[in-house]
Amino acid sequence: MKKSLYSAIGLLLFVLLMLRGLNGVAADGPAEAIKYAPPVAQFAVLSDPHVHDPSLGMAGRVFAARHAHDVKLVRESGALFEQAMERLLAQDPKPAFVLIPGDLTHDGEAASHRRMASYLAELRGKGIQPYVIPGNHDVDNPQATRYDRNGAHPAQRVGAREFARLYDQFGYRQAIARDPHSLSYVAEPVAGYWLFAIDSSRYGESNAKRIDTGRIRAGTLKWLLGKLDEARRLGKQTLGMMHHGIVEHSLGQASYFTDFVVEDWDRVGQQLARSGLNLVFTGHTHTQNITRKVWRQGEVLLDVQTGSLVSYPNPLRFVALDARRSRLMIQSQRITQLPAGVTGDLKDFANVSRDFAAARQHAIVTREMQVRSSLPASSQAEFTRQIVLAVMASYAGDERPTLRQFDAALILRNSTHPDETAIGNLLLSLWHDLPPDDNTVDLALTPKLRPSAAPALKGLAVR
Repeated sequence: MKKSLYSAIGLLLFVLLMLRGLNGVAADGPAEAIKYAPPVAQFAVLSDPHVHDPSLGMAGRVFAARHAHDVKLVRESGALFEQAMERLLAQDPKPAFVLIPGDLTHDGEAASHRRMASYLAELRGKGIQPYVIPGNHDVDNPQATRYDRNGAHPAQRVGAREFARLYDQFGYRQAIARDPHSLSYVAEPVAGYWLFAIDSSRYGESNAKRIDTGRIRAGTLKWLLGKLDEARRLGKQTLGMMHHGIVEHSLGQASYFTDFVVEDWDRVGQQLARSGLNLVFTGHTHTQNITRKVWRQGEVLLDVQTGSLVSYPNPLRFVALDARRSRLMIQSQRITQLPAGVTGDLKDFANVSRDFAAARQHAIVTREMQVRSSLPASSQAEFTRQIVLAVMASYAGDERPTLRQFDAALILRNSTHPDETAIGNLLLSLWHDLPPDDNTVDLALTPKLRPSAAPALKGLAVR
């Protein structure tokens, strides 16, 4: 009797739920697909590999001169990508797919694109599906160059249509929707998860110089918002990928580094977040940085920025996105070794990479100081040293300034000399690591947070 009663009650509750609609949606409301908890999506992210095909030349006086201030390990780009592939294939469990948010090639040369496509075909053949989107270096780049002993020469470049054809098997063929205004697309790499691959690059606007700033076209934004609404109605978990940052990763970044975040980032980011895109994987800045933006109206957007594979610390990320528990787990790794002979007789690649980046950054900042500053040479040298330390910390992520470093930046910001004030603001921006952590995290996807006008510095170290 008791068993029959429980069965009847259970049947009645089931009927009531069906009449109301699943998940509390009224039966006479908007049509909804049956929602279910999709499995954990396990994937990898590597960004800005800047692969340079050796056939384009990597020696000679002109090559050396043009790359004298380049922080990218151009000569090692192929070896680094091959090492990254080994890491992906060795991972247990193996990632189902890998996201590459742009700058696949050094400068958009057709030869470099073909080399990258061959790498991706190998990954796909071994069970890892790549998804790509172009970066500012990849499409219709006027700076595509080949080198020989006689100098530099224009190299064959790739246009938007050719890009989609070359990478047909790496996102475009898998697309369930394509944007008519750009190289953006939507794919479903794992059942229940929609990937929004967003093209933010500005190719085709100049035939003289590469444009590094990013923009989401008005037509593309409208298309994205429509597809996000469709994803919501179908009960899909969404994630995004684009080259440029969608939110600021340091205080005042849009002012100091104008090409690092997409144009009109605050409005565009809020619109995307309001429409349900709360997680985006980006690249471009060559830094390891994760930032969560919360608007006053309650919209939340998490921008996971991955550093360049060819710049210190040569990172890649392994990600588990668990829609059942609404959690995101990220574990970052670094390429620390390359095959013998790739870096000459220097076997400790981790230190080679760090020292190379620090030396190149020192040269860049020194040159900028000489051009822009009226400070004495001794002051310029000291401030250059401080800036390079902050930049290197930004590359690695989880920046933790010492009290002395933070105090020095505050003193400079409060100086009456305009150059010192500007340097102090720059240092505070670089050292102020917006939460959460940048390399290894376990986060709630939609945290109940309130916006804060001035987030505290995290991890201030005393030395």
